[in-house]
Amino acid sequence: MFKQLSLIFILGLGAVSTGLAQPDVDQILKQVRLVAVAQEGKLDGKLRSGRERMPVTMFLKGDNIQYHLGQGGEKVVYQLTLGANNQKLQLFDGQAWKPLPKNRYGVEIGKTNLTYEDLSLRFLYWPNGKIDEEDNIQGIACNRILLRNPDGNGKYASVLLWVGKKNAALMRIEGFDKKNQPLKRFSVAKVMKFQGGYFVESMRVEPLLPNGRVDGVPSYIEFEKPEVERRRPQ
Repeated sequence: MFKQLSLIFILGLGAVSTGLAQPDVDQILKQVRLVAVAQEGKLDGKLRSGRERMPVTMFLKGDNIQYHLGQGGEKVVYQLTLGANNQKLQLFDGQAWKPLPKNRYGVEIGKTNLTYEDLSLRFLYWPNGKIDEEDNIQGIACNRILLRNPDGNGKYASVLLWVGKKNAALMRIEGFDKKNQPLKRFSVAKVMKFQGGYFVESMRVEPLLPNGRVDGVPSYIEFEKPEVERRRPQ
């Protein structure tokens, strides 16, 4: 059974206290990742870039967040496993789970600009984040949080998160390489409300040039709102 919705594509619900001189970064990130109410279910959606479309299904199983990409014989199944002190990506080879090779973390999926680590958003679980500064995104006051890659896997050496100060809503993500050059920007385009949680319905992902300008066609991660079970009156 599913235990709790430990996401990835989740915007936190609880308000972060504004009375503290220095906000608790761990608490902010927890609000971004978790929803207080235990839930069960899955999310269906797609990855798209230009004319490219790829089905994706996300299963939430406690400390394991599993992804099914594509369909038929081309389906790829992998998962983000959340440990007490580390997080790892694993690939299912048809018989057993095996660690995703380090050189595949940054491999693009299909004809999109999205990689395995992009879809998993594993950097939301990187430790020792710190408030970089305060900023404003779309009229919303945000804490800008700096996270550094603890294991060196993937293309991102560091990531910046823009998180709403009042409600811990995730507004923007930007990934940087070892030379601190921008690589990619994630922007929340649309959210949906379901069973007490706020989920990203659509997120735009744009590759960036060293000067910060968008390079090429953006990709999108999109999920469908699960249908609510209808019950007859008793």
